Amino acid sequence: MSKLVASNTFDFQARTRVVYGVGVIQQLGELASDLGFKRTLLVADRGLVGSGHVAEAVLPLRKAGIEVAEFHDFDVNPDTAMIESGCEHARELQIDSIVALGGGSSLDCAKGMNLLLTNDGRMRDYHGYAKASKPTLPMIGIPTTSGTGSEAQSYALISDAETHEKLACGDPKIVFRVALLDRRHRLTVSTVYELPFFRKSEQPILKYVVAGWQVSGITTIESGRPFDVRIGQDIANTGSMPQRPDLVGTPKENCGEVI
Repeated sequence: MSKLVASNTFDFQARTRVVYGVGVIQQLGELASDLGFKRTLLVADRGLVGSGHVAEAVLPLRKAGIEVAEFHDFDVNPDTAMIESGCEHARELQIDSIVALGGGSSLDCAKGMNLLLTNDGRMRDYHGYAKASKPTLPMIGIPTTSGTGSEAQSYALISDAETHEKLACGDPKIVFRVALLDRRHRLTVSTVYELPFFRKSEQPILKYVVAGWQVSGITTIESGRPFDVRIGQDIANTGSMPQRPDLVGTPKENCGEVI
């Protein structure tokens, strides 16, 4: 076992702007306008319609003069049929942007739809990494769970509707331009995150990211072997790790083989 020490040099550029705080959902219209949104598709699971989260997101968008259409017809584990159905719906609307609201299912569904809407083909065509050849639509991600940090990652995990195989479809073109983290929206919290297969050369960025976490148990790392990052329970109003799932997604996106 080697200690978690390495050279403190790395070249890191975050792809996603993070806007964090209580009530920042109210900035959604302004942020979307700055990105040129005119006619957007709001992707959110049906549970968030009933909870009022969808209406809360629609309001600032419409106040900013942005037309909003909605797509809710997908499950906890979105599959290729759901993605294709959503694309059929979206093509008729001639959208120019996407807002994803919810947990990983909403965020991954939006990424998958973005690939097919702009690059055509089938979801399986994008299994792997960097298969898109054309630009994609700008997106804003609004996570409502503290999970794997999909809002800071370039991968969408989509199930094949026929074979049930999980397709990890990654591309730098489907990262969210903005991640909007409203502290009031943290509905669930994960306390153990597996960040597997980091190499020694990747440790500096890991140290950089975890420096701000409330972490116990990170004392050693064995090159090429998985290990757990165990996060302490969230402390109310502190903005500690469970309130910042993007800080899980960021090292996953930048530090190694994670899918």
